[in-house]
Amino acid sequence: MRLLAFACVVACGNRPSVFGKTGEPFGLFANLRMGMSVDEVAKIAPGLKPDPKDANQYETEATDGTRYDVYFVDGHLAKFEIYLPDKLSRADLERAWGAPRQVDSQLAIVYTNAAKTLRVEGTNGNSVGLTFLPMVPAEKLLGKETFDGVKLMGRPVAEVERELATKYHLQDSDWRHSDYHAYIENVFPATELWMGTALDISSGPDAIVSRWSIVGSYDTDPTGQAGLTALCEKLWGKSTKEGDSLVYGVDPVTVLGRTGNQIDGLVFETKQRHDLK
Repeated sequence: MRLLAFACVVACGNRPSVFGKTGEPFGLFANLRMGMSVDEVAKIAPGLKPDPKDANQYETEATDGTRYDVYFVDGHLAKFEIYLPDKLSRADLERAWGAPRQVDSQLAIVYTNAAKTLRVEGTNGNSVGLTFLPMVPAEKLLGKETFDGVKLMGRPVAEVERELATKYHLQDSDWRHSDYHAYIENVFPATELWMGTALDISSGPDAIVSRWSIVGSYDTDPTGQAGLTALCEKLWGKSTKEGDSLVYGVDPVTVLGRTGNQIDGLVFETKQRHDLK
């Protein structure tokens, strides 16, 4: 799976030109946009071939060793990856794009591009593997009383599911159910503060939403944690403390769950449900 010659790295001072602008796709994928159809992507990158093990993944390798992967959901581009050859290091990337946000544990580096609504994650170590994900600002996704523009609290679970199902998000949208509980995984985009968004909805026997939470891989660096805390205060006012956790609002309440200074999750629930704990 080889392409015609990929543009070589041209020295531009200390800034390798191959990387382009900070947080933007480059090389073979320079003109990709999230949501493109398979045919649209094929016109931009005609050398891509389907992975024999996954019909939704296509890949190719350029003559300089750069590997390109794209992933589709329902026939539309959901994410893509660029793996650079060994001769291009993480130091080269940082000279081109500037210092990334450093994140411990799961993520090594993160860049966000608000103009292109992209979040770019890099693998750990000196080699450079970049994953480009669709991104929305956290404040746009949350809102004051809504999630992605949909009011959840106090509404029938089935009604909430139907309304969310009308939204076009390029991820898996299968719900999983148990008694008084519904869970939808990886359906909503990343934000500048966390990697991916799953939604967990709970009710009582009446099947009315009384609690919902965002289950995500929250950025664990100080910048990410401070950003989420500041957003909660902007949306719901000053907090009170319950152990390490921060509680906002009166009814419903918003709980920014923490262990020490580590953020564990973001929960929204009625005061009645919260007081039962």
